[in-house]
Order: sequence, then C-alpha cells, then structure tokens
Amino acid sequence: LFLDEIGDMPLETQSSLLRVLQEKRFRRVGSETYLHTRSRVVSATNVDLRAAVESKSFRADLFYRLQVYCIRLKPLRERRGDVPGLVRHVLARHAPSGPRPEPSAPFVEAISAMELPGNVRELESLVLGALMRASGAAKLEPEHLPTDLEMAPRPSRDLERGDGVAGTAEAVSSTSGARVDAGATDPSDVPSYEDMERNYVRTVLQLTGGNKKRAAEIMGIPRTTLNARIRKLGL
Repeated sequence: LFLDEIGDMPLETQSSLLRVLQEKRFRRVGSETYLHTRSRVVSATNVDLRAAVESKSFRADLFYRLQVYCIRLKPLRERRGDVPGLVRHVLARHAPSGPRPEPSAPFVEAISAMELPGNVRELESLVLGALMRASGAAKLEPEHLPTDLEMAPRPSRDLERGDGVAGTAEAVSSTSGARVDAGATDPSDVPSYEDMERNYVRTVLQLTGGNKKRAAEIMGIPRTTLNARIRKLGL
C-alpha cells in the first residue's frame, strides 16, 4: 500500500491508519464486518515529519510505526544521469498512440542542464509541454521547451523541507516563472511557497486542458488532494 504525501494526512485519518497497522484489520465504510489484512506499507513525503511530530500535526506513534526503513531520495539535480531514462519513460507513458517523437540529444541535454526544483514531476510537465509544442514532429528539440526557462544550470537554493518517512525531496515547479532567484538578496524577491505551489498546479492544469484526473496523475497525488489544493490556493 503506497501512501503519498503522508505528511498531509489529517490527524483523524492518522488515528485510523495507526489502528489498521496495529490490529491488521479494518472495516469498510458502512460495514460492521472486520476484514483482516497483511500488507507492506510504503509512504512518501517532503514534510519534515520529526518537526511535524513536535508541532503536534503528526502523531508520534504513527511516525515511529512507519519509519521502519527510510530512504532519502536526492533531488534530481544531484542525479542528472537519471534524466535521459526518465524522459524516455515519460514519452512511453504519455505519448499518443502511433509513431512517437524521439527526444533529440540537444533536447535531453537542455533538460538535464535545468535546475528542476520540482524534480520528476516538473520534468514530466516539461516533456508533456514539449509534446504539445512539437505537434507531430519526429523529434523533440530544445525549442519545444518553454522559452522563459533558463537552459543552463544555476546555483540552487535548497527548497527541501527535511527528512521524511521516505523523503521525496520535491519542491514545486518553476514552469510558470515563480522561481527562486539564487542571486536575490532582498527577501521580498523570493516568492512564497504557496505562490510557487499555485503556479505549479496552474501549469499542470493548463497542460492537461483542465483535466483534473490527468493533472492529479501527473502530480502523483490523489484527485481529492488536488481538489483540496485547488480550493486552498484559490484556483
């Protein structure tokens, strides 16, 4: 059972999950019959769960139950060798049926040179946008990438929020221009986390033509979570 964004789980749901993990049984909504389960639970978050435990927004007993074995994933900018394979994977997963455009070497080099603060989700959005701009071309080229993104790597500002159960080290996309300028000296020049999240969600919704189910799949979150974020961000 994979639980994404475990750090965003409401306290009431945390209590229910803890009960299931301890008793290895559950009841379906509206049922009075208990069903027994054996499952391996894998969870992911970019939230600092230890800090969340200290602030009482995450249950300590659930935290210790989940953190049996932790993997911290490095941000994509620290494993750029993964980018070519990820580009091919995104194309195989999302490209329309029939002849599929191939990523040219300059295209892959251009994406690999980006900072990609949104990690795999941002890379996926960039490739999907390139597919739209390519409009049936045989190859994806650097000109199919958004023009407002810098194609060279920049000194990065660490946007990660600490270790989690399996820290995904994911920040928000910069595809809408709300990015942190590494050379900024005035704190007022730095966009808020909420502004960056708003621009990321807006960009993915634009790429999917407003299809929230598809957008949620690209973001790797449940559609209910996306709906909640859309309301929260006023989109």
